[in-house]
Amino acid sequence: MVSSLINVDVHITEVTPLFGPSEGGTLLTIKGTGFYDSTGKKFKFESSLGEREMDAVWNRKEKCFTCKAPPKSWFIRNRGSSTGIMEDSSETRIKIRLTLNGQDWIWIGYFDHYDPIVERMSYDLDFGEGLTEEEKQAKLIKREEIPIPPENPEELKKYQAELEKKLEEDKELFESLYQRCGTIFYIHGRDFRDSNVNLSLTFRQ
Repeated sequence: MVSSLINVDVHITEVTPLFGPSEGGTLLTIKGTGFYDSTGKKFKFESSLGEREMDAVWNRKEKCFTCKAPPKSWFIRNRGSSTGIMEDSSETRIKIRLTLNGQDWIWIGYFDHYDPIVERMSYDLDFGEGLTEEEKQAKLIKREEIPIPPENPEELKKYQAELEKKLEEDKELFESLYQRCGTIFYIHGRDFRDSNVNLSLTFRQ
């Protein structure tokens, strides 16, 4: 609840992105109406493990606020840093609030820490050859069945080793394949999320 009249007309319209890696650093952009620059502007990140305040940056041109999301380790700093705590907090959602006067906090929304795992990459040198545009699009967004890792510890270890070996082999191929126009790349892994933000793949030499 906002008790100060100075914040009554502030309304949040967009928060992007809504999730990012556990090491932090994700640049959050908060848009809305009634925003203005102030000396008391700050963001508060809260979870069941603790809370932290961070400075808000005012984007004068876009009339919005930005802030880098803190790492998950910040929230457990005062409760130890054991692996067990980190694993137990894997599903902890972060509440975000904004203050413009240093006293009253405006509800922004939730932010999630998540860490996708890339298991392998593949490619299609002649993607869509002989297909209509509709068929190409259908092929592009088609979801493949996700293999279920074996439960047996020994088989699981072998399964993971094979994935790592395949990933290394694919990386070597990618060093030259990315130069060929029309090649479609596929990234296979776990804990991926749907997003309205376009994904990008960067090649560096």
